[in-house]
Amino acid sequence: MQVFLKKDTRFVDLLKKEEKFNYYCVRVNGIIKELNSIVQKDGTYDVEFVDFTDLGSSRIYAASMRYLVAMAAYLVNPKIHLRFYYNISRALFCRVVSPKNEDMTEELIYKIESKMNELIKADLPIHKLKVSKAEAIDIYRKLDMKDKADIIPYREEEYVHLYECEYEGVKYYNY
Repeated sequence: MQVFLKKDTRFVDLLKKEEKFNYYCVRVNGIIKELNSIVQKDGTYDVEFVDFTDLGSSRIYAASMRYLVAMAAYLVNPKIHLRFYYNISRALFCRVVSPKNEDMTEELIYKIESKMNELIKADLPIHKLKVSKAEAIDIYRKLDMKDKADIIPYREEEYVHLYECEYEGVKYYNY
């Protein structure tokens, strides 16, 4: 649909409250964006809200689920670092990679699952940030994400996109 939008309008705010959870992203002039994206300047835009049947939105949904699992694990134990693996059947496998001797026990899985449910119920916004490479390195080092901090200097761009979510005073950053 073609629609005139004012600067600083969030795309999600164009939806009715009951429609909010039917869509995972928005296609603006043919480009996929997060629902929380903000219009940069007044103008007429071709806006299409995208549901799970679209491949682009299913990728965003999968990324959001990985973020949710990683954030919940971090809130349960900040020393837990996860690695996600993909296989041929498009399945996703998650493994604790740090601390080295941490096993995925039923108790740990239950704690992470409970924290995930808390986060979902809280319906927290996830904000996309654009930070300098130095800021990203500092953030990742504070979160003890050494592998991510180590790779940033090799990026050609001078900035890094991160996502931030805050729960009970704890800010979690990741991509």
